[in-house]
Amino acid sequence: MKQVWWFIPLFFLFQCGHETRPPYEQLSDSTYVNLIIDMSIADVAVNRESNRNIDSLREVFLQTMGENYHLDSTQVTEAIKYLEKDLPRMKKIYEQVSEELNKRIDSLSKAK
Repeated sequence: MKQVWWFIPLFFLFQCGHETRPPYEQLSDSTYVNLIIDMSIADVAVNRESNRNIDSLREVFLQTMGENYHLDSTQVTEAIKYLEKDLPRMKKIYEQVSEELNKRIDSLSKAK
């Protein structure tokens, strides 16, 4: 029985040290790249639509974010704020975003 009593404080000691991080702190650079690309494309789509379609497009975008990245709109905002705290990483990610978007634009131009 004494052995059990020693186990309980150890269990709580290790549990207290185990901290769960928010989902946006666990995103990889490639996930951030894809997230920002999706946000950019959605932003362009929303801005090009008439006012009556904007809400439905935003709803589809938020649903897609939830499905693809397991983040809600608040967490997406927090993810970007979190990334802004690490400027070298943010710069690297945005360079990759720019590179990927340019590739997509080039491939669309060639398809015409």
